[in-house]
Amino acid sequence: MDLFENAVQSKKWLIIARSLQGASERVGIINTLECLQQQRKLQYQITNYPRANSLLDWCDYVIFSRVIDYRLCSLLETASKMNKTTFYYLDDSLYNVPSYARLKVYYQSEEVQKTLRYFIENTHMVITCSAWLSKSYEERYSCKSTWVQPAVTLPSFTKDNISNGKIIIGFAGNI
Repeated sequence: MDLFENAVQSKKWLIIARSLQGASERVGIINTLECLQQQRKLQYQITNYPRANSLLDWCDYVIFSRVIDYRLCSLLETASKMNKTTFYYLDDSLYNVPSYARLKVYYQSEEVQKTLRYFIENTHMVITCSAWLSKSYEERYSCKSTWVQPAVTLPSFTKDNISNGKIIIGFAGNI
């Protein structure tokens, strides 16, 4: 059992994310934590940067979700000084954004790559959404990593949304 699996036992989790309604957070982390919260196995809150400091006392574990903002480095330092177990959630190989991607220049900037490395090297563990991605971060950064199967909440199915006896589930993060 790894650090992440051991941590999911009646504890308080704080997710710090740039987007509180982001698909990455919802599918990658929140749906799973919501299910565990309904089972009374843990409690969680999600917040953004400005409010995060005020919630550090409340939590036992902190997940920094897809943050690559250098201002949050000091928040990670504070959480570490408070002996919080910290995780860094990523669902993309942000060190290797393809050349055709619209935001490649941003993600490959020195500041973003330096911040990415800082979070990977200074959290207890990296969490990803696939075994392949987890392994790629371990190989690239010599870090501890695990992965959580993405979870989606499905609506009830009616004849209106079933085509030819098939259920089609789609997901698109951005353009």
